Amino acid sequence: MFKAALIALILGAVVAVPAPFGTLLGVTHGNTSVYSCNHPTEDKSNYYPPGTDETNGTYTGLRWQCVELARRYLFLNHQLLFASVDGAVDIFNLSTITDVGRNVSVPFTAHAQGSATPPVRGSLLIYKNVGYYAPWGHVAVVVDVHTSHIDIAEQNVDDSVWPPGQAYSRRLNVTRSSASFTVDKLYDDEVVLGWMTTPLHPAC
Repeated sequence: MFKAALIALILGAVVAVPAPFGTLLGVTHGNTSVYSCNHPTEDKSNYYPPGTDETNGTYTGLRWQCVELARRYLFLNHQLLFASVDGAVDIFNLSTITDVGRNVSVPFTAHAQGSATPPVRGSLLIYKNVGYYAPWGHVAVVVDVHTSHIDIAEQNVDDSVWPPGQAYSRRLNVTRSSASFTVDKLYDDEVVLGWMTTPLHPAC
């Protein structure tokens, strides 16, 4: 987003140039590609995984929005598909997710920011639809969890190509103890609602 580049410029940081719409930004866990959503002039059509289309495939969302990446990551890596939502913030209200391979619904659990249950690789980090992420909220995929930080993959934020060897969009500091886990803010006006977890199994 333009705002991310403007903030970095004000702070005197090196500003990465947003890549054109559809540019491959990087590849994260599970060989999942992440693309630029930088101000497309064309309509954002629904995305279908390679080899499928509207007649024989499952769309993952409008390309290359944040929700599209979250749906595609879980579908390709774990054969899981959550329901269509109006905005990323609405994912936090879901209680089940479909195991496509077994055609059954399984629990999809929301954990509020500061809860005792930490996210794991494959969890979805959900932002409220206020401030920087108004009016739809935001979702990112947690691709690694460490003692002091988590790595996330996301679309439709800064849209810059990742440095060589990097397999994530951003690294976020965390504050954790045996009783709580909190993802630190990047922007003053953002609100992390929490994260979604579900039993994860490799896709067959």
